[in-house]
Amino acid sequence: MRNEGSFWHFSRKEINDLTLATLAFALALALMRVGGMFGILNSGVSPISLIIEMAIWGTLYIFSLGPAFLLHEMAHKFLARHYGCWAEFRADPSGLRMGVLIAALLGFVFMAPGAVMVAGNITKEQNGKIALAGPISNLVLYSVGFVIGGLLLGFSDGAIIEAFVQAWLWGNSILAAFNMIPLGPLDGLKVKRWSEPVFWVFFIGTIGLAFGTLSGQISPYLDLISTLI
Repeated sequence: MRNEGSFWHFSRKEINDLTLATLAFALALALMRVGGMFGILNSGVSPISLIIEMAIWGTLYIFSLGPAFLLHEMAHKFLARHYGCWAEFRADPSGLRMGVLIAALLGFVFMAPGAVMVAGNITKEQNGKIALAGPISNLVLYSVGFVIGGLLLGFSDGAIIEAFVQAWLWGNSILAAFNMIPLGPLDGLKVKRWSEPVFWVFFIGTIGLAFGTLSGQISPYLDLISTLI
């Protein structure tokens, strides 16, 4: 059955789920930033100072990592609708709760915020392309952030700008690489079932990009762009 609704339609349920997932993701990252509950208890810093720090980092993560998450999911949605399917994001409440709990207790983020649900008659190739659209959106955002971020660092070497650029880059690279893992509901398995060559190109490429970003190997290239200003 072909979906004939508006291409840009978002139901109230979908908007609420996207908002909930984004806020929970930002909260988990803010908790990770302060080291979770053990980091909070051992910091020796006043509770008010920690709340302010979490609010600052949570806000920064909403604007730097929010687009990585949102556009990844919207890439799935819009390509699925292009193929005539019904497609909407649905949050996973248990996954969100578990992700925030892990961040609070252990100080790192592992979260299954939800996914775009797709219904319709599609081929294996179309399903693979819908899955691949998510990681590709992160690679596009990474490229844009790399260039613009480098230019921004040329204007100012402020700590907030640097933190924003770094979060943008590692967020998009990790999201792309993690989703290309060929397991369970992740995008990589659908891509692999469609095309082994395409899967391996993107799997190796995204893993390499994430490693280069987290290890700081891309920093000299950011510095090079910043010198253009």
